[in-house]
Amino acid sequence: MLIERVELQRAGNGHPLDDVIIHGKTRTGDPAWLEIQVKHKITFTPSDPGFAKVAGQLAKAFKTLDRTHQRHQFAVATERTSFKITGPYQDVLRWAREIGSASVFFGRLNRQNVGNGDMRTFVETLRSHLQCNGCVSDDEAVWQLLRRFQILTFDYDAPGSESHELAIERARNLLEPADAGRANVLWKVLTETALRIDASGGDIDRSRLLGEIANDNFQLTGTRRNQASRESLTEAARFAAEDLRGSIAGVTLARSAQLDSVRQARDQGRYIEIRGGPGVGKSGLLGMIVKQVLTEGHAIALTPERTPPGGWSAFRSNFQIESGSEAFLSDLANDGGAVLFVDTRCSSFLVLDTIFALYAAIARYFRDGVGSWRPRSLPAICFSEVANGNSLAN
Repeated sequence: MLIERVELQRAGNGHPLDDVIIHGKTRTGDPAWLEIQVKHKITFTPSDPGFAKVAGQLAKAFKTLDRTHQRHQFAVATERTSFKITGPYQDVLRWAREIGSASVFFGRLNRQNVGNGDMRTFVETLRSHLQCNGCVSDDEAVWQLLRRFQILTFDYDAPGSESHELAIERARNLLEPADAGRANVLWKVLTETALRIDASGGDIDRSRLLGEIANDNFQLTGTRRNQASRESLTEAARFAAEDLRGSIAGVTLARSAQLDSVRQARDQGRYIEIRGGPGVGKSGLLGMIVKQVLTEGHAIALTPERTPPGGWSAFRSNFQIESGSEAFLSDLANDGGAVLFVDTRCSSFLVLDTIFALYAAIARYFRDGVGSWRPRSLPAICFSEVANGNSLAN
């Protein structure tokens, strides 16, 4: 599941397991949910009141559960582990997920020297709790619930915590190599963010979290999900830059002063427009800037010849992008940054649909102040003379 939003402390909001609710999408784009109940201490034994309470919450959820898919999952998160939790209980939950029918599952569970007493006690304890809460508890129902249930174990408070070390390693993998030494700081920021949201029963989505991280000047890598798409986009921008002429009548023109002006403008505004008369070399200057940006990060270069016509859907299909427009822009922003270049010779309505779709996505993206260290208040900058006939050459 690709996580899109996390809600905390949502008792009474329609989630029986209400401590953490994770919303996301599957690889095929279908919505998915994981409801988590956090328990400091739970043993999952017949005499455990904590398990009885959680099972009651599961029974309530199961009564309205859509059993035609497994995209709605439930879990208990605990820091107290035991041999039974990490061994037979996890094994029986894994069997339920991997076996395709209740009859085969219970056949294996009850087979001598295959299933064991701890597994069977765990399953029958859950069945008993379902019955006590007025929930259907036949083999089919118990199997359906087991295959949607997980036990998540953490040991953050233990000396030499493996969970903490794994969290730091994952934080390090999120950062650019030059920033990897700040993994502990990133983990602290993420922890403080979670505690703040938990205290108010709030929520946070992926874009907002990335924005908060960006405000602390962390350099994040892009998601692996769209890595191939980003590589294709870079290749297309490089070809587009080669297409843009760098000469007039066979004479290559120097533009160092104009390039310096554009570099300075990028530090002062989000939107830069280069104007000039026909044939003075605007496209050539644009191509040089594209090449420079590609040495620093990503570029989207839209030219008449290399822009997929038909709006965002066509653009997404052409580059095999596995997310929506704003999520993809977020990936680019956190993988070295990105700049959109448009050669306004584009005149086809279908090509313009694509250009306007990307403009709109960028406007929505920056409206929330996400993905860039440049303040939203920065002005648009237009260079009417940068590309005119009198200032192309030094």
